[in-house]
Amino acid sequence: MTIKDVPDDLLGRLRQQATQGHRSLNQQILCLLENAVAGGRHDTVRHLRDEIEAQLRVWETLGDKWGTEDAEEEVARIYAARSTGRKADL
Repeated sequence: MTIKDVPDDLLGRLRQQATQGHRSLNQQILCLLENAVAGGRHDTVRHLRDEIEAQLRVWETLGDKWGTEDAEEEVARIYAARSTGRKADL
């Protein structure tokens, strides 16, 4: 397949994206075509946004269960709870 009359600025952006994605120019174009046929970039962005929002909700839930606001106190508590572990013959 040959694509003719590709504007220089578009070709430059495609090459830059390919380099950033560690792909050849051909691989980058195929990747973009596959994404477009599979639903487009907007679906991908929406999916990523949903994943990020879900992760933030999980972190907020975990943050509410944290026992203390003082980091030094929490670190001391973690160190105090550590066991010496088993002996290893190195």
